Amino acid sequence: MATVRMSDRLLHDIRSKAKEKYRVVNPEKEFPLADTFYNENISPKLDKLLQQFSETLDNMVNYTVKNVESLNVNVDVPTDDPARPVKTETYNCKFSSERKIPSFMSASWYAGEINLPFEHEFAQNLYGISQYNKKRKEQESTYVEKITEVCKEFSTLNQAMKAWPALKDLVPQDSVQKLYEKVNRKAKQQQQRDFIVEQEQELNEVLLESKLLEEI
Repeated sequence: MATVRMSDRLLHDIRSKAKEKYRVVNPEKEFPLADTFYNENISPKLDKLLQQFSETLDNMVNYTVKNVESLNVNVDVPTDDPARPVKTETYNCKFSSERKIPSFMSASWYAGEINLPFEHEFAQNLYGISQYNKKRKEQESTYVEKITEVCKEFSTLNQAMKAWPALKDLVPQDSVQKLYEKVNRKAKQQQQRDFIVEQEQELNEVLLESKLLEEI
């Protein structure tokens, strides 16, 4: 097999492909849609809230609503750090279609925002998914680093592929083609040499005789 150097660029491409393969086998979990939470906890109270708001302010202020595509859920998560016993994590949950919320609940043009206690069932579900994804990301990094360490043991791609044939699945197609293109060129050179060898003696006789005559 011809030689292709295990360059930094090639290592980068192999790492990228390794991440891609790992994510296919170990995909991230998605946060659930916020539809059920909205239908049970927000939608039934909107009209009542609108009515109370208007009555409290004697209709002096316009109460506005807006449509959003997702809901940011803020949760104060306990930590092991005495100096910082809780930290706020935000989980973005999409809606299957736009939902109406009071304008003061909007976190941005497209998202609403609420705060939930850590003990809330929905918060616990979101926290569990977040922890799973964090662990999955750490395992992905470990896997990719192992791939990198293995590849760095070889100075050339062909050495690595001989030792670990499955590496081919992580190597960009153009690098694989480059390997075999070089092999094919060598094969062609050998074919041309074999063709000459068959006739070399006959061809060289004239050249040799001519050289001898020139030296006389």
